[in-house]
Amino acid sequence: MSEDVTIKKEMGISHQDFFRILPRALGSSEFEQAGNTVVLKQDNRQLTIKLSKESQRRIAAMVVPVTNVTLTFSGYTTEDLKIALDRFDQYFRKGGG
Repeated sequence: MSEDVTIKKEMGISHQDFFRILPRALGSSEFEQAGNTVVLKQDNRQLTIKLSKESQRRIAAMVVPVTNVTLTFSGYTTEDLKIALDRFDQYFRKGGG
């Protein structure tokens, strides 16, 4: 795959929890972090993750953290992208990981 693939997600998670779970979700702690941007380089592939500012959504008396997350996959085959995204989603699913 030569084209970059960008996927945007609205996640009900705080930045603190996101960064706590991230190494397991990526299957690696060998990533670089600069502020709200993470870059994971493996072989000839690169995954760049950008987090928006953390915000909140109010539902009645409940307050839920909200972070918009942009994942950009470079150099991933279709199969590798599917595997990486499935793993990411599995670890960030509420109640999982």
